[in-house]
Amino acid sequence: IRQAQPEAPGPQLAASHAAAEKRKANKMTPTERKAKRAADQQRRRAAARFNIASEDTEKGKWPPKRSEYDLGEHGQKAYHRHRARWYTEHTCKELTGSLEEQNEQWDNYKRN
Repeated sequence: IRQAQPEAPGPQLAASHAAAEKRKANKMTPTERKAKRAADQQRRRAAARFNIASEDTEKGKWPPKRSEYDLGEHGQKAYHRHRARWYTEHTCKELTGSLEEQNEQWDNYKRN
């Protein structure tokens, strides 16, 4: 009686084993996992704030306020972009000129 020889693992099985070994090698420490989780939450919150601001601006419910955007250059640019879009949708005019002139146009519109 002849015994069957065990077959060599196929390419799919070999890839699966390689992926499992890679996952084992890339395990994060609890501190790294906590830091990654915090960074992911911060990214999700920022994305949610941006999406809410975009939806409300598109619907025309409110004029954007600088305080509703992140500090720093990225938040400032997003605020200016949404403010310009909102202004155009509600006045059929565009904010023009330097940033100082745009701020003056915006303030005049909000006052009147």
